[in-house]
Amino acid sequence: MLIPVYKLTHPGACKSKGRANARVVSYALVDDSDGPVLSLHFWTARKDGYAQTSVRGKNILMHHMVVGRVIGCDVSHENANPLDNRRSNLRHCSRSDNVLNPSDRLRVNRKSCPFRGVSRDRKPLSKPWRGKVTVLGVIHQTKRFATAEEASLALAELRKALRVREFPKAP
Repeated sequence: MLIPVYKLTHPGACKSKGRANARVVSYALVDDSDGPVLSLHFWTARKDGYAQTSVRGKNILMHHMVVGRVIGCDVSHENANPLDNRRSNLRHCSRSDNVLNPSDRLRVNRKSCPFRGVSRDRKPLSKPWRGKVTVLGVIHQTKRFATAEEASLALAELRKALRVREFPKAP
């Protein structure tokens, strides 16, 4: 089921006027069982792409409303799409596991390397590319590679190996 996500046309506009001062910018994908409850709310798009609503003066993200909040856990989108809020795409995880997600919105804008966590070493070597990830304050690095693609594949394997604890998917 698709839920419309709005953007206010006037930044200072009052949200209580609702759809009069807003336009649809995208749609959020949710399960059919969650659709009737979520469609009762007026969803707006945040700058980072997530859908949020206001309930009794508090902002609530759509994916938190779908699977709930667990203290000490984040909610991770498996496919890194902030508007895909199907239960099969969401899981509770620790903050360390959540930052291990391989894709993010910023990698499109990177000019040096399009792969998250891969960078060029300062010293010009025959194999200048290296992957790096930090888990629980400890930096883990791959060996050096000739291409950024090879370093990205090695970093993906390292991320899989470093997943310390898995949380169950949402029911």
